[in-house]
Amino acid sequence: MVIARQIDQWEPAPLQTARIYADGLVTGKITAVTDASEWETVPITLGQATIQDDGANGRNWNTGFDAEEWQIGIGSIHSLAHGDIESYETGRRYGAEPDPGTFWLLYAHDLEGTGLTMDDVAAAFDGDLLAAAHAFLRACEVLPIQW
Repeated sequence: MVIARQIDQWEPAPLQTARIYADGLVTGKITAVTDASEWETVPITLGQATIQDDGANGRNWNTGFDAEEWQIGIGSIHSLAHGDIESYETGRRYGAEPDPGTFWLLYAHDLEGTGLTMDDVAAAFDGDLLAAAHAFLRACEVLPIQW
C-alpha cells in the first residue's frame, strides 16, 4: 500500500515508463539496466521506440517519452529495490547507498495504518530488483487510491 500511495501522486509519464520497465523485468523481456547510460536499450528492446535512419542526421527515434522520463522511470525501480528513500518531513535519506540523483520521496501519510517505518520500507527488497518490480506492478493495479 505504501508504494501505491506514493505512485498515485506521480506524473503520468514517469509512472508509465517505470511500469513498462518493471513489466519487462518481470516477464523476462529485458535484463536489468546496470549502467545509467544503457537506458536507451529499454524502449528499443521492449518495442517502445521507432528508429529511423535519417540519412545525414543519423538515427532518429521516438519513444513517446523523453530521456528524463525514461531515466526517472527506470531509476525509480532500482531505487525501490535498494531502499533509496527520503522522508519528505525530515529530509533524512535511507538506504544502504543512497543515490543522490534518484530516490523515492515518502510522506508520513504514505505509511499511516501500515505499521511500517521508513527503515522498514528502505529494507523491504534488500536489493532484489525483480521483487521490487513485482511490488511496483501490484501497486499499479490498485490505482487510483481512494484516500
